[in-house]
Amino acid sequence: MKRLKLKFVWIVCGVYFSSFIVGIFVSNLHDNNFEYTPNPLKDTFVSIDTLKYIFTNNIKVFLILLTGFFLLKIPTIISLTSNGLMLGYFLGGLSLNNIQHVLLSLSIHGVPEILSFFIAAYIAFLGRDEFLEYKKFNIKLLVIGVLMVGVAAILETYVSPYFI
Repeated sequence: MKRLKLKFVWIVCGVYFSSFIVGIFVSNLHDNNFEYTPNPLKDTFVSIDTLKYIFTNNIKVFLILLTGFFLLKIPTIISLTSNGLMLGYFLGGLSLNNIQHVLLSLSIHGVPEILSFFIAAYIAFLGRDEFLEYKKFNIKLLVIGVLMVGVAAILETYVSPYFI
């Protein structure tokens, strides 16, 4: 834990969760009422093509978050903010009766997915000097992040649809 720079962990969490809260408030200001209507699972959704599509999209987000390492952290901040806003806006528009169903299906794949994005954002916020200070540890973090993207894609493809 000594190698983890808590300052940057707090920055990443602060940007994401403050955007999440703003998304909830904006959703409530617009008086959104999203309805939860369970759809029967179609075999076409649970396929290797879906897995490839989801994994590719999540890796793109992971890489966009990492580009902040080179580009003054701007893409990282924009991506964290937009992801937090969208999730907050969506969840803010659900009724309390519907939110439990949605949270269950989202949390199955969402937890490893968001944690992997936090890892990429953390690395981006480190900058060159801090990254090189514990280079081996940070490279392991990146590998863990990519593996978590893979696990999240598998869960999103093969497990989460059964809880929708």
